[in-house]
Amino acid sequence: MKALITGITSYDGYFLSQFLSSKGYEVHGVIRRNSFKSFGNLSLLPDGLKKQINLHEGDVKDTSFINRVVSEVKPDELYHLAAQSFVAYSFENPPSTYDINIGGTLNVVNAIRDYSPNTRLYFAATSELFGKPETVPQNENTPFRPQSLCVAYIMIKFGNLWSKPKLTKLLLMTNFIFLGEK
Repeated sequence: MKALITGITSYDGYFLSQFLSSKGYEVHGVIRRNSFKSFGNLSLLPDGLKKQINLHEGDVKDTSFINRVVSEVKPDELYHLAAQSFVAYSFENPPSTYDINIGGTLNVVNAIRDYSPNTRLYFAATSELFGKPETVPQNENTPFRPQSLCVAYIMIKFGNLWSKPKLTKLLLMTNFIFLGEK
């Protein structure tokens, strides 16, 4: 099994890369180009495990890059964790947040649709999809009631993509903050 992880240098990407490697997956990860050659949380991985991970340097906002990586790797599973997740920055620079969180996600979905339609996609979404839920905790049956126009737009775009017959293996998830050692 092959897995591609966008946002592999994140906290979740670090643990996911360890978990998938322990299950025998061939792990690929997308890392953003930077002048410091920083590998984020991947720097904490044991050297043997670091050498097993195939890194692809680029940006989810770059359509041709994402198309090329998905086309070459043809992952069985793609874990889309890459996002601009600093709330304060999202208010300071909404266009950049839009480009990364919406444009980058659409690039990933379109690349799967066009170049690797059998890939299963895990998309780490936001709890904002639920808006003000009537039940706690939320589950698969909790209705979406977004309070934000940005979140509503994402839902419309994905709703249109989900209705396409070629893309049927999409798992939309919301992550929950984990407090503790691991």
